[in-house]
Amino acid sequence: SADSGASLGDILGAALKARTPDKK
Repeated sequence: SADSGASLGDILGAALKARTPDKK
């Protein structure tokens, strides 16, 4: 993600995945 906004979304998405690894 080139934008700071898009990279923030990537970071939040990764954090959510880390918090809920098996939940889909």
